[in-house]
Amino acid sequence: MRKAQLLAVCFTLFVSTIAASQTAHYRHRGRVVLNDLTVTPGQIDTTHDRAFLCAADFRTDSIRNVTQSTKWKVCDQYGIARRKCNKVNFEIDHLVPLEDGGTNDITNLWAQPRLPRPAALDKDILENKIKREVCAGRMDLLTAQHQLMTDWYAFWTEIVKVK
Repeated sequence: MRKAQLLAVCFTLFVSTIAASQTAHYRHRGRVVLNDLTVTPGQIDTTHDRAFLCAADFRTDSIRNVTQSTKWKVCDQYGIARRKCNKVNFEIDHLVPLEDGGTNDITNLWAQPRLPRPAALDKDILENKIKREVCAGRMDLLTAQHQLMTDWYAFWTEIVKVK
């Protein structure tokens, strides 16, 4: 019995250590919440160039593929209870959005709070603006992707010009 208990304790410690090492820590810029760069550095699909993303028939629905289990993993990484990790409180957001060349990989997903603003809905405005600017040839796609991966809020204040 002692050996089984010892194994159970060791297993629990092992699992706890793994879970703790995967816990993300939000960054903050004032009251704005930013992704953890070590857990969500962002990822781009290098096969999706400007021509592909700006084609008239391009739709993100055709490439969007994030399972519920992946969304829960993201919530777990950010330490959010699954019952609170819903579209009301948090959005499982593509750091680099699909329409701007991002992927569905977990390293491009984060649990973005809906509040306080600016937050998820405001980032959506930025994403749409980037798509228009890139497709019009007024913004470089790789530069936009890098800015999103580094600090979406700084990019938002520069591009959307709402402070």
